[in-house]
Amino acid sequence: MTTPVSVAQWLEHIDHASVSPPPLLASQHDVDTLFGGLSNQGAIQRRSHLLANADSSCLNGLWQSVSEDWALDPPDDIDDHIINLITTALHSNVFDAEHFLKCLLPFYERPKCQEILTRWGTKDFEVFLRCCDKAFVNPTSRQAITTTVMALLLSTPYVPGTPASSTYMAKLASHSFLHSLIQSLILDTCNILFSVELSCLAEIIPYAPQVLTAKAPLFMVILGRAVCWYDRPFLDTEEAPREGKTHTPAPNRDLGWAVANAGDHRTEDLPLSLGPKQVVRLFLVTVYNAWPSNIIAFVRDPPSYLQNKSIEPLYSVPWSDVWDTGLLAARARPLLRDFHLHPSLIYLTSTAELADEKRWDKVEPSEYLARSHMLAHSERMSEGRSDLTQGTVEAVKTDDSTIEPVTNDCDDLQRLRRQIQLLKLEAMFSDRVRKQYLFHIGRLHTLSQRFNSDEAEIHSFVNRIKEQDKIIDGLTADLSQQRLEATQAQQKHLKWQEQLREKLASFREERRTSLDSLAQLRSDLGEE
Repeated sequence: MTTPVSVAQWLEHIDHASVSPPPLLASQHDVDTLFGGLSNQGAIQRRSHLLANADSSCLNGLWQSVSEDWALDPPDDIDDHIINLITTALHSNVFDAEHFLKCLLPFYERPKCQEILTRWGTKDFEVFLRCCDKAFVNPTSRQAITTTVMALLLSTPYVPGTPASSTYMAKLASHSFLHSLIQSLILDTCNILFSVELSCLAEIIPYAPQVLTAKAPLFMVILGRAVCWYDRPFLDTEEAPREGKTHTPAPNRDLGWAVANAGDHRTEDLPLSLGPKQVVRLFLVTVYNAWPSNIIAFVRDPPSYLQNKSIEPLYSVPWSDVWDTGLLAARARPLLRDFHLHPSLIYLTSTAELADEKRWDKVEPSEYLARSHMLAHSERMSEGRSDLTQGTVEAVKTDDSTIEPVTNDCDDLQRLRRQIQLLKLEAMFSDRVRKQYLFHIGRLHTLSQRFNSDEAEIHSFVNRIKEQDKIIDGLTADLSQQRLEATQAQQKHLKWQEQLREKLASFREERRTSLDSLAQLRSDLGEE
């Protein structure tokens, strides 16, 4: 192992990979000496070489700026050693995690940034969510944070059948970050952000329905916004309401919430698979399986429902002024028309539905997902699901046909990278859904085989019982015959005994008569 050299010595051997980098323990001056006066290209090469030969044992806070710059440097080649080095420093609190996250979020679509954030989040999920929750205060960072969190949830391997409580989705459902996500879904007016967050929430619910039941009334508010947004994009709060658009009241001042406005974002920038119609259907399918009675009660009379559930107004206006009377029922009717009748609608009220926790016992995410789409199964909904699974391919084709020749416009490049990131998320989501369907089909097949085996055993048992019944009937008949014969024999025996008694009495009477006659004869002879 080589001995770490000084900054000056290392600079002389910049091209020698065998020379260990300097420890950078002295001061920030060493860092400035390393990169001062260099062109951008030279600094990129030096940073890459420095981190590629670094060891985690020599890291300290002075390395953070170097690591942040490397994460943002082109090209986008991923170096496992450097990324592991950075994630180790973040996990061990050598680097300031909050500052590092804020530095990478504006460029979250870059592969190196994605890889660093995903690996760090996987290694230290609680700290990652806490930093995301703090950074979520900034409206411009919410889309990046939500996309990053969703990428982490979907990129982490999940084996169907694994206890849901051990998954990152269930952990997120119990974290305070979810509250910020729900507030954004209720208050923000950015169309792209709403679509990504709605997809993220639909991904989380199947893994923790029991934990999320307490937040079901807030999900109803989100659903109310979603059915309006279905074919009417959001307007910014300060804009005047107009036809064909969804207007959202300003947030309650007590919340201190900074709204992420629609701005220049348009729903047309979204891939087809994350369009309003597909995402709203997916969310409705997911929520309907868990709380159908609450959905019906909410769309019938939103103000009364929210008042009964003790939900304080989140807007600057009362709940009665958020939606016109009958509006949500009219908007939700076409979406709910093709759903099958949920059993909870028959025997549970909205209040009882929220209080019933036993119905989630032993319900796995794959079963929840399959049951959700079974309840929503229809020709129209099947087409909608097909759009969700095939939208990636269609979206890529559309993008290929509309991409203009390569330019130096960084905004266009970032926009394309963001679209690619969203398409990757949809591909990962579709792959996870596919695996859960396959697992559920396998479980149903196993249950079917077990049922067939049990049914065959039952038939065999029934046949044995029938044979035994025949034997018992035969034995019963024989017993009855033997009893009859025994009864007849007993009667004969009694009759014979009676005859013997009569004969014995007759013999005794004859003997007595004979004795009397003999005594008389003896008396007569004595007299003579």
